[in-house]
Order: sequence, then C-alpha cells, then structure tokens
Amino acid sequence: MGNSSKRIAIERIIESLFGFLKAGYNSLVNGLKKLSKDQKFFISKEQNKEIIILCMFAILRAISTACGDNIVSKNITEKFQQKIFKNYFKDTKERENFKELFLKRYNEYSELLSPENLDLKNLDLHIGQIFCKYFWGEDDESLAITMMFAGYICISVMTETKKFLDEVVSKYIIVF
Repeated sequence: MGNSSKRIAIERIIESLFGFLKAGYNSLVNGLKKLSKDQKFFISKEQNKEIIILCMFAILRAISTACGDNIVSKNITEKFQQKIFKNYFKDTKERENFKELFLKRYNEYSELLSPENLDLKNLDLHIGQIFCKYFWGEDDESLAITMMFAGYICISVMTETKKFLDEVVSKYIIVF
C-alpha cells in the first residue's frame, strides 16, 4: 500500500485518528456551548453519544475513502472502533446499544454522501440537520447556525483525517 520501505504500526495510526476524534469532539462541544443561549449548558449522556457518533462517522468515512475496501481499511476501522468503545463505553450492554445506534446514524449520514445525492453544496447543512434532529430533538430553522456549525465540524474532521491518511498510505507500509 505504501510507496516506500518505511513501515508504520497500525497502533500509531489509531492514536492519531483518536486525536482527530477528540479534536472534533472538543470543537463541537465548545461551539455548541458558545451557540447555546443557556448559560448553564449541559450535555446529556444521550447528546454526548450523538457528538461521538458524528465525529466517528467523519473519521470512518475518511478511512474508507483514503484506504479503500481492503484488509488495511478493515483493520484500521476495527481497531479504531475498539479504542472508542474501550474509552467511552465500559459497560458491555451500553457498548452494544451504542454500536446499534451508531450503525443507524452512520447509514443515515452516509445517504447524504451517496452518488444519487446531488445537493453536495449544502452538505454541511444536511449533516447538521441530522445531528440537530437527534441532539436537540428537533431540526427547525432556528437551529440553522448550529446545523451549519455541526456539519462544518464533521466535514473538517473528515477532510483533515483523509489528508492525513492519504499521506500515511503514500509514504508508509502499514503493519499490523
């Protein structure tokens, strides 16, 4: 997969991807706090899951785009997800519930990126609509700025992660 004899351990890639997830997560949380009119802004456990899902989606899409559909991509995806589950969902039942929820959201977000979707110029808004629908329980027009912000963070994380992975894939042989 790489063009040189340099090798990089998959664990190092996973650590970097986890850093992208945390950066996206922190950006989203800080932005939501600033956009909130409530001075005592609080993120519930369910809302926290939606933030993690959005950032995970961005990174997993970047992995599949940069690495394709192969054993490397599958290994990176699997190990990345394991790290998320280990760090955020200690309880087995909670982890299984999150996996199920994530799959539903992943499919919903993925529909926006399907070849049939011709409205990619408003992708940030559409991603944000889905996010707000589940985060706030609504997606009305008064949340337009929040929608655009959440969508922008998702696209930024996806883009920067893909750039990183493109660089890694072009310069290194990934070892398991």
